Amino acid sequence: MLQKVFKTFFMLLPMCLTFSSCSNPNEGGNMEKQPELYEQVYDGKTIYSEPIVLIQDGNRIKGKLLYHPTKILKITNYTGAKELDFSDVQINDRELSFSLESGLPYFPKEFLNCETKQLKEMVSQETWAKFGLSTHEGKISGNSIIFTEGIGIAMNQIQVTYEHDGSEWQGYKVPSYRNAQLANFVNKLESGQDVTIVFYGASTMSGASTSGHLGIEPFMDSFTELILQSIQKRYPNVNIISHNPSIGGKLTDWAVQNVVSCVNAYQPDLVITQWGMNDGSWKVDPYTFDERCDIIIRSIKHNTGADILFMKSMLANPMSPQNNGYVEKYSPVMDEYVKRYNIGILDMTQLTDDLYSLKNPIDLLNNNINHPNDFFARIMADSILRAIFG
Repeated sequence: MLQKVFKTFFMLLPMCLTFSSCSNPNEGGNMEKQPELYEQVYDGKTIYSEPIVLIQDGNRIKGKLLYHPTKILKITNYTGAKELDFSDVQINDRELSFSLESGLPYFPKEFLNCETKQLKEMVSQETWAKFGLSTHEGKISGNSIIFTEGIGIAMNQIQVTYEHDGSEWQGYKVPSYRNAQLANFVNKLESGQDVTIVFYGASTMSGASTSGHLGIEPFMDSFTELILQSIQKRYPNVNIISHNPSIGGKLTDWAVQNVVSCVNAYQPDLVITQWGMNDGSWKVDPYTFDERCDIIIRSIKHNTGADILFMKSMLANPMSPQNNGYVEKYSPVMDEYVKRYNIGILDMTQLTDDLYSLKNPIDLLNNNINHPNDFFARIMADSILRAIFG
């Protein structure tokens, strides 16, 4: 039964599909159009286009920001192109509240967690049916949450650009590996040499579910493409070749079987890899997970000498059964990899947990399960760039 459910929300791509970026990764991208979106995403004094899915609470619709806003600069629809009227906003610490008559999009609170039969009836009603929402088994027995691999959740987001009091980010601080575990890669960039980057993972690494992946405005690139664009912008004269053989739904057993053809064959200078979400969903024990990661890392190191940045998996929505505690069990195992293998570790598990403590997961996940939206993709790209360059 679980296998059938998982197949509905993992997009499968052809084996070892490759994307190369050799001349101008910015071509057709968004970085040149809105450069402010891509640097210091979540801890600058101005936060750009932070998404909220407003949730009905009585006769008000509400959502929370990462910070207490001192000035709201603008609120737009999900595309960022249409500015919305926020004249009736009430601000309570980090919470924004609007009247139902404001005309802003919102979801009933039942969409976050509700008895399955009732939720299925609600999403089929005329008001909501146009968004193509379906339901997904929730963590609580007999309950479900809304789910889509389409655009229904994104279409109901608002984007808030605001100034805050300048307080520092209190969550996970990304370590810098510029002068240590990732020094070889950075030194090649600094000296103007050609570099090859391989991204190796599952659905998140393949691009699900940014607006570009969904084919809707503002056509935000995946976080891997944002990274390439940013590195090219920093080093415009460097030839960057990239490959992304990531396939949705895969576990570390597949990663072990294909590391030679999907990573080593390209002789990369940097490998950015992330595993754990799907292993956790299938309750792969930490010992087996560690054994498989050991094979992957040793194979890459022995056959290519590449620098490696290994991302701990982000967490699924806490109301989804995929968030079952297994990804967290992998975390202490992976902490040892920095010294054991001399690689960089990026703790997306902790960062996701920090974000979920401040915002509703549906604000960050376009499928409401485990696929990052544009804002979360920007955070992932920003975090990786900090790990590489400090």
